[in-house]
Amino acid sequence: MVTFGFTLLVTDVAIMIMTYYSVIGGWITEYLAVYLAGQGVYAAEEGYFTSFITSEVYPIIFMLLFLAITAFIVYSGVEKGIERFARIVMPGLLIMIVGIAVYSLTLHFKDGNGSIRTGI
Repeated sequence: MVTFGFTLLVTDVAIMIMTYYSVIGGWITEYLAVYLAGQGVYAAEEGYFTSFITSEVYPIIFMLLFLAITAFIVYSGVEKGIERFARIVMPGLLIMIVGIAVYSLTLHFKDGNGSIRTGI
């Protein structure tokens, strides 16, 4: 038999994990919005992230937007929500992995002797 204390502990851990991922998801949502708006150059500048997370309003707005999108996907159910979202996102993830691997193999750098090396 499961005790009340154990159930409370599991619930508390789930809530802590959810709040952590909601904040990180809000950051990702903000960066996605900036890049989709064509302002990615500004997001790469030094101090951009610090100015974003120290803002009083924007982190909360983007966290709530992330939670709303997540709630909509979960509310839509397994087949119409989660599976449909995964069907769209997973090929994109694979394309990003392959792209990053190819990019990393084509990088050039100088080693300690001054010789130019590549990832290949």
